[in-house]
Amino acid sequence: MQNESVDSYANRTRKLANRIDASDETLRYAFVSGLRPKIASFVLSKEPDSINKALDTARVELELS
Repeated sequence: MQNESVDSYANRTRKLANRIDASDETLRYAFVSGLRPKIASFVLSKEPDSINKALDTARVELELS
């Protein structure tokens, strides 16, 4: 993710997942795995059950930090 916004990263991850017909679970895993460690830990602690919830949680963590 480096200097990319979380929304841009989520969109890029979704596009790649669509190209390989990845499951929602795989998409969520790939998204969280590519986040900065602190953000990924926060997202995982909330146990999101969808990519949208994971993205929303990542946004919250970014606002808090």
